Amino acid sequence: MIKYEGIGDLLCTARGSVLVVAAKFAIPLSILAGLLKHLDNDPDIPFISLRQTIDPTSFKSFGGILGFFMIFRTSQAYTRYWSGGTLIQQMSGSWFGAASLLFSFVHASKADAAANAKFRHTLIRLLSILHGMALVDLEGADYDPHNLHVRYETLNIVDGGRLDDDALFVLGKCQYKTELVGYWIQSLLVENIASGVLSIPPPILNSAFLKLAEGMVKLQDCSKITLLPFPFPYAQATLWLLMAYAIMTPVMICTVTNYVFTAAFYSFLVLMTNMSLYLVSIELEHPFGDTANDIDVDEMQDTFNDKLLVLLHNSEARSFMKGAESTDELLRGASNVRSSLSVVIEDAQARQRTAGGQPPRSPSSARDVHVAAGSATRNTSWGWKPSAASQNDAPMTSLSSVGSVSPLRAPQYQQVPLLHNGRGNV
Repeated sequence: MIKYEGIGDLLCTARGSVLVVAAKFAIPLSILAGLLKHLDNDPDIPFISLRQTIDPTSFKSFGGILGFFMIFRTSQAYTRYWSGGTLIQQMSGSWFGAASLLFSFVHASKADAAANAKFRHTLIRLLSILHGMALVDLEGADYDPHNLHVRYETLNIVDGGRLDDDALFVLGKCQYKTELVGYWIQSLLVENIASGVLSIPPPILNSAFLKLAEGMVKLQDCSKITLLPFPFPYAQATLWLLMAYAIMTPVMICTVTNYVFTAAFYSFLVLMTNMSLYLVSIELEHPFGDTANDIDVDEMQDTFNDKLLVLLHNSEARSFMKGAESTDELLRGASNVRSSLSVVIEDAQARQRTAGGQPPRSPSSARDVHVAAGSATRNTSWGWKPSAASQNDAPMTSLSSVGSVSPLRAPQYQQVPLLHNGRGNV
């Protein structure tokens, strides 16, 4: 997806522009229009007299019909593009909402800390895989099996290599991978209800299941854009009418102009306008892919992974209030105190550094706000890596092909091919 700012980017950016392709189409026909007008103006060629032999009225009617076809298709293509972007954001939001709810439910867990950590680590890995495979399914419904396998490997996930080999083997062979991982997540929740990790009352716990199901519904709704192309009869009729209009335009322009330059210029303008409109509809009606104007699914996956890691590194329960104050004091503070969020965060960071024996930072550098001291850091080569504090996390669990639980090693947040089991691609 191309992100632009201001008029300069719109005027000077060639990447992803339909104007270049439209100009390549319009230039030869505009040259033909100029040549025809030159011959029409030549008195030594009496058998060409376009102005006297052709009536432009029918051409104007034909152009109006073509304009309706083009505008309707472009409007429908924009609707598909906007609907795809909306549904995919709602899908991501539903699944992240489910993860946030489940992480908060663990605070009321009756199980030990190791079991809680296993649940959290397994959940974020499965959700990352679920989200990534959903995006690939939307992007590459027409991929052949080999290319689809390669595309899965290029997408960042949160340490998928720590899932057990049986689960990865079944996942590699399954045709409906997204649905399978969705089932694994539901099985994980049910198992941890029985183990006491999710001991929240059932009516409240049901909200997490609803969020997961809502995300799957949004995915299925969004997949219709990929699976159902624009109706073939309409697309074919539009293309044939555009070709006929392009052939007629150089001749008809010569009947309403007197000079070679004006005939060539107006032919170029009319043809480039119509071809640009047609190419815009082609670009918009398929919002998921790897072209410059498609929705960037890799960026969406990275953003989703970062959000999951924020949950993981800030999963401990917090009181959020300091000290024991009376209700009256709290009400007066809420009514009278207005402070900037950045100033409050800077003051808290300064107090932490002072308590730890570190010198306070300068005001200019103190404005760098971090999510948490142990938040995940970015690695340009591999994706995610843990802070030193997270290296000693409790062991994790994962679901095998039938939903059983097995221990895993400590987490390492890095880019791992989705279908890689340590011995080669499945």
